[in-house]
Amino acid sequence: MPRQKSDEFTVLYKGRKARLHTRPGTANWSFKVKQDTGAWRSVSAATTDLEVARQAALEHLMEQSFRERNGLVADAHKFKAVAESCIKELEAEAGADRRTSAQTYIDALRRYHVPFLGAHGIDRIDRKVLVSFDDWRIGEMGRKPKKSTLQNHNAALNRVFDHALKQGWLKQHQVPALWNDGEAGESGATFTQAEFLRLSAHLDSWVDAARHGLSQQIRFVLRDLILIVAHTGIRPGTETKSLTWRGVEDYRDPKDGFVYLRLFVEGKTGARWVIAPESVRASIERLRAWNTNSKPDWSVFAVLDGRYPRQQFMERMVDLLDELKLREDASGQTRSLYSLRHYYATQQRMKGIPYESLKNQMGTSIAMLERHYDHVTTLDEAAKLVGRTSSVSGALTLDVEALVQRKLVVLEGGKLRLAS
Repeated sequence: MPRQKSDEFTVLYKGRKARLHTRPGTANWSFKVKQDTGAWRSVSAATTDLEVARQAALEHLMEQSFRERNGLVADAHKFKAVAESCIKELEAEAGADRRTSAQTYIDALRRYHVPFLGAHGIDRIDRKVLVSFDDWRIGEMGRKPKKSTLQNHNAALNRVFDHALKQGWLKQHQVPALWNDGEAGESGATFTQAEFLRLSAHLDSWVDAARHGLSQQIRFVLRDLILIVAHTGIRPGTETKSLTWRGVEDYRDPKDGFVYLRLFVEGKTGARWVIAPESVRASIERLRAWNTNSKPDWSVFAVLDGRYPRQQFMERMVDLLDELKLREDASGQTRSLYSLRHYYATQQRMKGIPYESLKNQMGTSIAMLERHYDHVTTLDEAAKLVGRTSSVSGALTLDVEALVQRKLVVLEGGKLRLAS
């Protein structure tokens, strides 16, 4: 019988219905079936033969009926299709910012979950499948992943399961329990005090050696971004970008009238005020004087046109560390801008600053601080270990850095001397 585009046929099975039809651009038949959500879904019968298409539709309805009797969703969906649908939502959340948790989930799904789980039905992923996935992932990574890595991977996988639940493609009892048996994390790469002094002493000449244009702007701003992160512990990336000129203010302590410089940042743990030592004021004022066209809602670390060039900051930091042969720390870990946050935490612990104070300042938990910095020996503890009776003040740490920055002392061969 000649077929028209408007032709539509119906197949019935135990109260379920499939409607056969043709679509423009293909000679094959398709049929529409109703999903648990009430929406109609089009399925290709992959044939030009009407009777074969009818049989395909009938078998589909029979499978739907079987799945319903067994407490399953009516239509099976492959993990890859569900993950790609979920990724579209995550991409909308991430926008152009590649440092968000949404982007982290996207990267994990595309690099690990989709390649292994893609062909599995979303409702057929159980513990046995996930154990096999774990073994495969270890082979891909060449090592057992860290707990923090698995935390992100599990969060990404749960986003896919949540998406499937929301779409009616999965039922709650079909969502498998995830686990985290990753390796304990290490405190990231950091700097010794002497290494940081080498870095900070080199910054001015590094800025002066820059070419004109954007390259010079990036170096100019990055110099003070380095100093501010190292002296406040704020997270380079999301938090440094969030620090606007509106979020820089003096705060007078009502108890004693002392004036503090404080900075308002927003990051993965929310918004908070960060107390900055007085040495940070010089960096703030230098950036303020340099970018006279800045607006209150611009990042303090914006270049002259108001942009925050995150990727260029990261790349130039790598170049700077390579230039000074400081790319790796003593344990072989690779340094980055984030190592400055670790440096800050380590120096504060050496001075005996309690975890409770650091928790508020750095926007993290005491448990996280203990896990990463419990190995740090305070200067007072060091004095006792070597038999000294007097207390050692860690307050000297940043004073020495300030002297180097003000060019009152010079660091040569790991030793300080008075500037000539």
